[in-house]
Amino acid sequence: MDCCNSKTYLSKEVVKGLKIVLYIAFFINAGMFLVELVSGVITHSNALSADSLDMFGDAFVYGLSLFVLTKHHKVQARASMVKGAVMLLIGLYVFAEAFYKMVHPIVPPAQAITLIGILALVANGVCLFLLTRHKDKNINMKSSWICSRNDMFGNVGVIIAGISVAYFNSMWPDIIVGMGIAGLAVYFSAGIIKDVHMHNVKYQTLQNNFMVKEIEIKNKKYYKCEECGLVYLYKEIAEKCQNWCKTYHTCNLEIIKYAQRLT
Repeated sequence: MDCCNSKTYLSKEVVKGLKIVLYIAFFINAGMFLVELVSGVITHSNALSADSLDMFGDAFVYGLSLFVLTKHHKVQARASMVKGAVMLLIGLYVFAEAFYKMVHPIVPPAQAITLIGILALVANGVCLFLLTRHKDKNINMKSSWICSRNDMFGNVGVIIAGISVAYFNSMWPDIIVGMGIAGLAVYFSAGIIKDVHMHNVKYQTLQNNFMVKEIEIKNKKYYKCEECGLVYLYKEIAEKCQNWCKTYHTCNLEIIKYAQRLT
């Protein structure tokens, strides 16, 4: 359900082809997310509501690939936080509906569950077919391909739930499949939120570690490398010096030639 993203340098022609595939996959998954979520609410099907989480997760990954891969890390982190929060809310809704159905038994329409499950399976099959040609281009496309492949198992689960509801005339197959998928969604969404938090903490720590000191001498600003003590007129050069000193525990001769003599 969860996917990684990685920026890889590819030719313009390849990038154009990847974008077309990602756009198609995005609209297919976004459309099926809405279809399954609305159908799940109308039919009171836990399996459909839960399976919509997979569609949402994939649509988010494709949208992220198209929109924020070149953005600042904070934009990506916020977007991932939104994904985790939405998946968590829908997952909790599925659990709440399941408990409600236990108190007020409702047998969902088996035919609707089965048909929409088949439609979702076909949609993921199309995405898998489109992504197969490009899955070895970079890790982002590979992970997207894996997402679509794994989601097809969830679609099969929904179809089995629909057939079982019809055969046993019982709500329990729908509840069991729905809670299983929702449980995984809640687990993964909590992991996403935790990862974003840890990423932000690591990034802030890294920023603090490489932060140079600003000093003022004779009404003029300079920037001091905290490792070697050299002073520079420009902050960017001071940061390069400090980065090098922290990493290699020595000064870079090409950098220190820009150091300012203050005596």
